[in-house]
Amino acid sequence: MIGSKRALIILAVVAAVAVAILLAVATGGGRSATGAGTYGTSGTEAPYLSGTDTGTTPAAVATGLVDPAKQEPVLDQFTSKDPFSDLAGTGTNTPTPSPSATSTPQQPISASISINGETATAHTGDHLPASDPAFTISSIRTDGVTFTLLNNMHFDDGSASVLVAEDQLVVMTNAETGVTYRLRVNSLNYSSGNGNISMQGHYIQLLSINTQNGTNSATFKVDGDTYADEGVGETFATDWGQVKVLAIDAGAQTVTIIHGDATFVMHVGQKITK
Repeated sequence: MIGSKRALIILAVVAAVAVAILLAVATGGGRSATGAGTYGTSGTEAPYLSGTDTGTTPAAVATGLVDPAKQEPVLDQFTSKDPFSDLAGTGTNTPTPSPSATSTPQQPISASISINGETATAHTGDHLPASDPAFTISSIRTDGVTFTLLNNMHFDDGSASVLVAEDQLVVMTNAETGVTYRLRVNSLNYSSGNGNISMQGHYIQLLSINTQNGTNSATFKVDGDTYADEGVGETFATDWGQVKVLAIDAGAQTVTIIHGDATFVMHVGQKITK
């Protein structure tokens, strides 16, 4: 009987100790869980964020305790910017202006003129007026047309030529004949609208055949320039190249010329465009 009581006492003591141990374990685990939950708010660094930690643990992700310095950067969220653009803070980039090109003024190719009311389209070298030539057109430039008296004659002031500007009227008197001329330049022509020149190539035109003292000569116009009294065997230089007169037939009103390797037979008034 006494032995049975002693066994019960021993079992009670063992049960009490076991309960105490279980309570101790439960209490310690609660403190551990509580302590882990306070690292994020107390400022105390968690052990797994030490310098030897090389990864992110699931617990750190769950509690938000992820070290940003140890994370891989998200490169596709980076926006590049030119550090030298918009330094003035205006919000716009000012383009660099390109230098402006300069051009040489185009020279006129003909002029609309009148002499004592008789109008004509004049080219350099022309003898005008057509009804009774008294002038040769020495030049046509942007500053006007130069009229030069034929046959070495002079004006009252002693000059042999006069420059008449566009839209200008000049009255001059021939000192030898006493004839007064009203010279006017109506306009300067810069394009091929009058049909006298091909801007895409060259042309040569036989204007006339002249006979003086039994000698024939020919007058040509090449690209707007007039070449007068060219005789057989003579060569004259043009913008188109060298032109040589091989033969002149006054009766047939034809002239044979050579340009480069090509030979042409031209009738008076004919124009060849190359």
